[in-house]
Amino acid sequence: MVMRGYSFAPAQDFPTAAHRRHGASDEQRLRMLSAREMTVLILLAKGMGNKQIGAQLSLSEKTVSTYKHRLKLKLNITSLVELIDFARRYHLL
Repeated sequence: MVMRGYSFAPAQDFPTAAHRRHGASDEQRLRMLSAREMTVLILLAKGMGNKQIGAQLSLSEKTVSTYKHRLKLKLNITSLVELIDFARRYHLL
């Protein structure tokens, strides 16, 4: 099904490659984050690992990893270092 262009995830949850390349500002990308994604971003920026974040938010490490992946997609970021830099640039600490 995916090869035919169908998706199993809601389209509004993940920006398209074109959206990431053409015009979405950092502020617009920040507004796309859910409250939980924002919380995970802040905790990552504070230096917490998946296990610590999971314990604090009552989530599994795998779920925290999924949130990290979604953050990277939504913010058009490729590494944890960039993710932390993004959070610090916008004073999310």
